Amino acid sequence: MKFEESFLQHMPEKWRAFFIKHREFIRFAVVGGITFIIDNAVFYALTLTVMHQKATIAKILAVTIAVICSYALNSQWAFQERGGKRSTREAVSFFVVSAIGIVINAIPLWFSRNVLGLALTSHGGRLTSQLAVSLWDFLFGSIIGMLLAMLWRWWAFDKFVFPKNPKAHDVTSSTSAPADNAAENGTENSVDNKTAHATSATTIQSDTDAS
Repeated sequence: MKFEESFLQHMPEKWRAFFIKHREFIRFAVVGGITFIIDNAVFYALTLTVMHQKATIAKILAVTIAVICSYALNSQWAFQERGGKRSTREAVSFFVVSAIGIVINAIPLWFSRNVLGLALTSHGGRLTSQLAVSLWDFLFGSIIGMLLAMLWRWWAFDKFVFPKNPKAHDVTSSTSAPADNAAENGTENSVDNKTAHATSATTIQSDTDAS
C-alpha cells in the first residue's frame, strides 16, 4: 500500500528495520484493531437493545461479522505476500480457524455471566447496575476473550492458513548466494591487488636504494 510505504520512508532508520522485519504481525495487529471495533460495536448494539439476556450469543454474532471483515483484510493485505492466489482451501481453513477462535472468544464471557454471576439480578445474576455488567462484559468478552482468540488465530494463520512459501524462500536464497560469493571474490581480489601493488612498490624502492 502506498500509505504504508510512505509511512516507512518517513520513519527513523532504527525503527524502520524493526517494522519491516515484523511487518506481517503489525499488519495482523492493525486488522485486529479494526475488527475489535466492529466486534464491540455490534455486540453492544445487540446487548443494549434486543439481546439483554443473551450476551454469549450476541458475542458470537458480533465476532462472526468481525471474522468476515478479518478474512478480507488478512488475505488481501496482512498476508498478501504469501502464496499469491486465494483458494477454496485457504478460505475453508480461515473460517475453521476463526470458528475455533469464536468459541475461545466466547468462553470467558460465558464464564463471567454463568459461573461468576456477573449479570443483572433480574437476569439471574448478582449485579444491580447495567454499567457494571457492561464493564465486566468488556473485560471478559472484549479483552480476555479477544486476546486469547488473537493468539490462537496468529499461530494458526501463520502455520496453516497463510503458510510461508518455501519455494519463494529457496529462490531468494539461491539468488542472494551468487551475489554474496561475487562480493567475497571481489573483496579477495581487491586485497590481492593491493598486496601486489605494495610488494611491487617495495621492490622498486629497494632497487632505487641499491643504485
